[in-house]
Amino acid sequence: MSDKDEKRRWKRKRRWDPFDFFGESDEIFESIMEQMEDFIRKFTRLPSLFGEEDMEKWGKPFVFGFSLDIGPDGKPRFREFGNIKSRGRNVVPSQEREPLVDVFEEAEHVRVIAEIPGVQKEAVDLKGSEFSLTIHATNTDRSYYKEVSLPVAVDPATAKATYNNGVLEVMIKRKEPKKEEGHDIKVE
Repeated sequence: MSDKDEKRRWKRKRRWDPFDFFGESDEIFESIMEQMEDFIRKFTRLPSLFGEEDMEKWGKPFVFGFSLDIGPDGKPRFREFGNIKSRGRNVVPSQEREPLVDVFEEAEHVRVIAEIPGVQKEAVDLKGSEFSLTIHATNTDRSYYKEVSLPVAVDPATAKATYNNGVLEVMIKRKEPKKEEGHDIKVE
């Protein structure tokens, strides 16, 4: 009996559960739950990590959030953003917030979308290279910083950026791969 036949047979035997959103993908659900439990462990300790002096020193609100989605490889991605960074077992506050960023690889472009609310368009500074985009935005009460790794080589000179209602969108043309002429290789 092939693997496909075995899976079909198992599916027929299995009772339909309207709350089973993941179907046979229990591993995905377990991975998500492990990541959520790790998140809860780290951040339920947060108030005890900072004394009143630390809270006064920082003076700004602590911002932390996460995004959970399915990556291009079909596996769940758990991404953190805000001005609280986890370094192993430690939680470290920062003056700069890390914005929530999505990167989309399209046929001719790479599209980067970042949420940076509360800053003026003039305060947004972008720097691009072949495989990365750096976002830096500073206002009087907010500062954002993120180095974004791009999935393919791009031509930063072709980048076009728009900023509207706290959402930054950057479109960068993909770099054409260099077409090298074939070289004769001598067989010894």
